Amino acid sequence: MWIPVKPPFGGFESSYESSQVVVIGIPLDLTSSFRPGCKFAPQKIREASFYLETYLPSAGVDVFEKLRISDLGDLCLSQDLEKAGIKIEREVSRVKEDGKFPVLLGGEHTLTYFACRALKPDCILYLDAHADFREEWLGQKLCHATVARRLLELLPNVNLLQIGVRSCSKEEDEFRKEKRIIWYTPEDLEERNLSSEILEKVSGKVYLSLDVDVLDPAFAPGVSCPEPGGISTSHLLRFLRKLRGIKLCGVDVVEVCPPFDNGESSFAAARVIYEILAQLI
Repeated sequence: MWIPVKPPFGGFESSYESSQVVVIGIPLDLTSSFRPGCKFAPQKIREASFYLETYLPSAGVDVFEKLRISDLGDLCLSQDLEKAGIKIEREVSRVKEDGKFPVLLGGEHTLTYFACRALKPDCILYLDAHADFREEWLGQKLCHATVARRLLELLPNVNLLQIGVRSCSKEEDEFRKEKRIIWYTPEDLEERNLSSEILEKVSGKVYLSLDVDVLDPAFAPGVSCPEPGGISTSHLLRFLRKLRGIKLCGVDVVEVCPPFDNGESSFAAARVIYEILAQLI
C-alpha cells in the first residue's frame, strides 16, 4: 500500500513505465533514540524540491529536461522493523529489476540496510556524522546506530567508505581500525583535496547513503542526531559534483527531522538530491 503525495518530487511527474529514476518515500521512524520525527521528512523534502530551480548552473543541465522521474509516493510501513524492511527491500528490488534508478527519501538511516539487501552494491559511500558501528544500541541489533556494522555483516566483501564522520564510541573506533575501514573526517575533506583519492577507491556498483547530519548543524539543524563540527552545504555539493562517472546503483537521503527546524534541512536535502541526479546525466 502506498500513501499518495502532492506535489511529487520537483513538481513534475513521469509515468512509472517511462521513468528512468524512481523516487520512493520511506517514512521509517522506529529506532530513533534522540529526536523522533524523520517520518515526516519525505513529504517535507518534496515540498522543498518544488520551490528549488531544477536547472543546475554547476552542471549546465535541467534535471527534469534530461531525466524522466516518477514519484511513487510514500510506502505504508509496518511498526515492526523487519516487516517494514521486507517491504522496503521488495519495492527497491522491483525498481532495480525494471531497470530504473531508485532515490529513497528517508526516514531513519536503518532503511539503508534494507535497500542494500535488494541492491547488493560493491561499494557504499556512507556520508554521516556518526560511525554507526555499535554492536547494539538500547538493546537493538539493527537500528540507526548499528546500521553500518550490519551492512558489513550483510555484505562481507563490500567496500565501505565513510565520509564526514566525527562521532563514535571507543568501541566503534577500535572496530573500524580492526576492520581497516577507510573514513574521512570533515577536517580531511576541508584540508586536503580528497576527491581524486576517494574516487580511486570506488569501483563496481556504488550505493550512496547520505545522512544529512553530515552537514554542520548551522546548515542543517533539523536532523535526528545533530553533531557539531560538520561540513558546509556548499562543501558537500562540491564533493558530490566530483562523483560524475561512478556507477551509482541507488541513493538514499536520510535523517532529516522536520519538527526541529524551519525547513532548512529539507531544502538542503532536496538540493543534494538534485546535485546527485545531475551526476547521472
